[in-house]
Amino acid sequence: GADVTTIQIDSNGKPVTSGLHTDSEGYWVGNGWKYMDGADSGLGTLTLMSGTWDFTKQNAVKCDVMILKDAVVSGGTFEGIVWNEADGKISGGTFKETVSNKGTITGGIFVGVDSGSTSVINYDTGKITGGVFENNVTNGASGDEGISASITGGLFKAEVQNKAASAAISGGVFV
Repeated sequence: GADVTTIQIDSNGKPVTSGLHTDSEGYWVGNGWKYMDGADSGLGTLTLMSGTWDFTKQNAVKCDVMILKDAVVSGGTFEGIVWNEADGKISGGTFKETVSNKGTITGGIFVGVDSGSTSVINYDTGKITGGVFENNVTNGASGDEGISASITGGLFKAEVQNKAASAAISGGVFV
């Protein structure tokens, strides 16, 4: 299997950056990842650029997370907003806030406890093929025509809305 990489997450829910350098934009740079401190004592954003990431044995990740193409999240608990970008992948983990998905979701538990009670918003090229969705899921956004957002599998325990005519729901279990 692929090498699974971890980042040490401190008790505040953000990556440990000691011993790292910052780039010209102010990101702390690690191997396959970078982190921007949050403004006004916010928790910042962790960007996963490549590799497979399992945070299962770490503290909960409380900062926001961006998953870029060539990066996979395979486990962990995420308490901030997560953006799964085009060609990014989520195969496991527990996600407490909304996940904005333009990549692929094959597994995981999506709780969506934020004010909109939304587990996942599936945009553009987003594909959901599996996972457990405890709260509402939106497939596409109104006015977003010509997108290929799709849901072909997963367990959906709340409302699923198809908001773009070109978005498709062809599978899944809806309870």
